[in-house]
Amino acid sequence: MAEPLVLLNYGFVAVVFALLLGAGVSQRARVGLCWLAIPALMACVATKLMHTYNTVDELTFYASYHSHPMNQLVHIICVPLLLFTVFIFAAYVPTPIKVVPQLTWPLLGAGAWSLHHVRAAPLVGSLVSCLTFAMALAATAIVERERRASKHAGRAARCAGLVHVFCWYAQLHPGHGVYEGRKPALLDSVLQAFLDAPLFVWYEVAFACGYDPSLKAQLDAAVAARHTAWSRSEL
Repeated sequence: MAEPLVLLNYGFVAVVFALLLGAGVSQRARVGLCWLAIPALMACVATKLMHTYNTVDELTFYASYHSHPMNQLVHIICVPLLLFTVFIFAAYVPTPIKVVPQLTWPLLGAGAWSLHHVRAAPLVGSLVSCLTFAMALAATAIVERERRASKHAGRAARCAGLVHVFCWYAQLHPGHGVYEGRKPALLDSVLQAFLDAPLFVWYEVAFACGYDPSLKAQLDAAVAARHTAWSRSEL
């Protein structure tokens, strides 16, 4: 059963990445991204909300693939930029509910991420949610301003596309390939990785500022245990 799920995850990764990389220049890619990835994200959150959340368990999956300080720094810089550029791509796509035009794709995505973050970690998750909604609203405002100006159509998407591609390169090559020496989390569970990434990077910022040392110690112990289990399975 595990192998079909792995193949399904790889297939989903391939499709999502094709849409993400094409979203900078193609409206069709942006539409496909919204109608595929955001509903999948919402469904994943809805499923997780039915179960009990544990902050350490929730963070351990993503943290296990991001234990090197330099890889963490790369992700702290790149993950918010990736999220913001996705919101810019999504802002070009007409709202899915015509009778509620204010319910845009960026807001739907921000809502899904925020529900997950607040449930996983009420305090830090609430702060991350505020930032997430701020990015969604800012991205929408940028695209709406471009539309009203009737100039440089798609310019914001093209700029976002360049930033998006660079951020993925930075995470995959120097981040995982050079510093971490471990495959990215999305190859094991792309939806889980996309859900946890924004919360994880801001938790790393909070930990660096001295927030909740006991939680940091629990997370480090859980990550070390997972790394040990991986090492034993490779023998």
